[in-house]
Amino acid sequence: LEDALRVRKGIPATVFHEGMSILERDRAAAYFADEEFGAQVLICSEIGSEGRNFQFAHHLVLFDLPAHPDLLEQRIGRLDRIGQKHRIQLHVPYLENSPQERLFQWYHQALNAFLATCPTGNALQHQFGSRLLPMLESGDDGEWQALVDEAKTERLRLEGELHAGRDRLLELNSGGAGEGEALVEAILEQDDQFALPIYMEQLFDAFGIDSEDHSDNALILRPSEKMLDASFPLGDDEGVTITYDRDLALAREDMQFLTWEHPMVQGGMDLVRSGSMGNTGVALIKNKALKPGTVLLELLYVSEVVAPRALQLGRYLPPIALRCLLDANGNDLAAKVSFEKLNEQLETVPRASANKFVQAQRDSLNPLINAGESKVAERHAARVDEAKRRLAAETDEELARLIALQAVNPSVRDSELNALRQQREKGLAMLDKAALRLEAIRVLVAG
Repeated sequence: LEDALRVRKGIPATVFHEGMSILERDRAAAYFADEEFGAQVLICSEIGSEGRNFQFAHHLVLFDLPAHPDLLEQRIGRLDRIGQKHRIQLHVPYLENSPQERLFQWYHQALNAFLATCPTGNALQHQFGSRLLPMLESGDDGEWQALVDEAKTERLRLEGELHAGRDRLLELNSGGAGEGEALVEAILEQDDQFALPIYMEQLFDAFGIDSEDHSDNALILRPSEKMLDASFPLGDDEGVTITYDRDLALAREDMQFLTWEHPMVQGGMDLVRSGSMGNTGVALIKNKALKPGTVLLELLYVSEVVAPRALQLGRYLPPIALRCLLDANGNDLAAKVSFEKLNEQLETVPRASANKFVQAQRDSLNPLINAGESKVAERHAARVDEAKRRLAAETDEELARLIALQAVNPSVRDSELNALRQQREKGLAMLDKAALRLEAIRVLVAG
């Protein structure tokens, strides 16, 4: 078929079947998905109805019909996916007075499987299957029509039962009262932003991941010889193809769609946070208000509590960065100079020069580092006190509610109250152990 379309009609086509390797199938699907230079026709065996999505196409030719309505729905479902913008056009060629014609009539007239989804198809197939199969090959036209009419009547009855069993209040509540539409708008707005591609390009560059253009809005990532960390979650040692375009990712299953929640992004950010790379630095600050040679020390601490996940203390004391910017006298200038504003005035320093400067200033920097923790300790203590207050207030309120409920409802057990009291005490004890962790140091020299 592929040869005939290409040679006789000049129509570019490709094939997709179980005799091909996964890589060959990926290439065939990608060739079909290419709007400008791709194939106009994809010829599939039954494996084409399993897993792959082709929502960018809306014409489906069924050269044969499957033996079960669920398989038919699977075939149509490859096109009827999120992202489909057209009505699906089904083309079912068959030979007159053949089993295929009767199977077409069965799906169309009895099950209505071509015009709508058929939730009763499996039940009807089990109920009428033993009578259906012999009549496909042979049988009186009158008997055949009677079987089709009987199946249609049973389908309508079953669909009526399903419709009557719907919980309309649940459906209305599940709609989210417009929350779904607001969420979609927020996702689309996030897709239009360039923060993620810019951040990931910096991340790839920092960890030694090569990125090269694949096509519009798509990149090929490969580990380079300068790759710093072999544990970077690239997903494949040889390379992967990524895209930041949602529509392209829907059409091309061989491409990974990068969002802020993607494992590659999350894993890369975890490596940045947990690794030592980049947590110390020296920079030159260009500011006329500062006397040349003035040294500033910027310290970033993380205020956090390490506790069992079951206590959920992250609700009360989520880890955040606390910053201080010290001058030579130990005064904290962080409130006067923002991190972003400071960054705009900085220039990089060669590594060799930075090392020499730090060695020369070691004696004066150590006391400042020690003083930095005392500067942020007060803010950390205030966070801990507020977290303990919120935890105690919420658990006390919940205890009061359960005690009042226990008076009228014997199903509330004493063990539940005791468990909540224990959780309260453990949580408060863990919050008392919350600590500051020095995360990063930056030495700034006025030039």
